[in-house]
Amino acid sequence: MTFSLNAWVNGVCWSPSNKFCFAATHDAIITVINIAENKKDSIYLNHSAASSIIPISDGEIYVISFDRHIYKYSLDSNTGEW
Repeated sequence: MTFSLNAWVNGVCWSPSNKFCFAATHDAIITVINIAENKKDSIYLNHSAASSIIPISDGEIYVISFDRHIYKYSLDSNTGEW
């Protein structure tokens, strides 16, 4: 499986069950790859680009951005969107 990203990658991590792969890029986008469904989704950040991602569960991540803040993002169980 190969996915192309349009900016420098700042960090990559996996969810605890390896269902999702997350990639933080320098253009302030978190790319979410659903491994089981071979599907790519995006979280467009409304703050500085992420320097790292910390997976808490399959449906929750913490994003540490270059503005030195921590942001929480969750998967909506009804829509399947972040």
